[in-house]
Amino acid sequence: MWDPEFLCRLKHQCTRDLYWLLAAPYPLNPSESYFRLFPMELMDEIVSSHLGFINKLDCAPDDFISYLATKPTRRLGIYAERLLAFFFESSPHIALIAYSEQIIRSGETIGEIDFIFEWKGNCYHIEFAVKYFLGTAELNDYNQWIGPSGSDSLGIKLDKVLNRQLPLVEEPEIQDILKGRSCTSYFFLKGKFFLPSGTIEQPKWVNSSAPMGEYARLSEGSALLERCSFQHLVRPNWLSDITCPLEANVQKIMNTNMEQLIVQLGGVHLIQPKLVNKSNFIVLDEWTTI
Repeated sequence: MWDPEFLCRLKHQCTRDLYWLLAAPYPLNPSESYFRLFPMELMDEIVSSHLGFINKLDCAPDDFISYLATKPTRRLGIYAERLLAFFFESSPHIALIAYSEQIIRSGETIGEIDFIFEWKGNCYHIEFAVKYFLGTAELNDYNQWIGPSGSDSLGIKLDKVLNRQLPLVEEPEIQDILKGRSCTSYFFLKGKFFLPSGTIEQPKWVNSSAPMGEYARLSEGSALLERCSFQHLVRPNWLSDITCPLEANVQKIMNTNMEQLIVQLGGVHLIQPKLVNKSNFIVLDEWTTI
């Protein structure tokens, strides 16, 4: 149940990010069965039943904030995983069965399960990720959607999750935890995809309900920065702030050495604070891809 107005009414970063994480549209098309995405109609049902819970958290967030503070991080994936962990552990309607469960044999780690939980008598296994990918040469090719660091791609992530992580639920160690219960495995992916600046056509496998961003290389982006009033998001505030930015989580571009900033951050995530869902990305001219 995605409602940007509800998100913008939440006062605290942690509750805003949690709601965004649960309710925001997938960047991938949920009707594409290949992706094995957790059904959004089921997630909408979960979110709808927890709106009161999220409101209460926002009114009294101390326990939530303390939970996150036990493992402070600027890494988006770890931060987002901690948000979900708190939700599953604290929910009055969901039973968390396993979280970050490692499979170790003879001292060797075979794999790790992200989450297994029970909702209304049914058991679900989800592998979770928050990703920001930039489309390059051939936009229909999953391998041509690259992360800002240049070392990751949508193709690599899909292969890892679909062929290595989701099947882990069948391993005997996980079956022992499930104690005979059937469990359906899904991919739970959130984030944002960015098209090359000026590109209109999108791949059919992206979610048309999820706003796409644009990206440019530094020499192209300079004109963009001069033409529009942008600010950049400070990690790990790349979640809800791409929809409704909190003023405390953005920094003005004025008097900034943009090249130095990009080198430091691996790319700069920009927003126009007065425009809902409007975000862009700037990378170096020599940005290398895998």
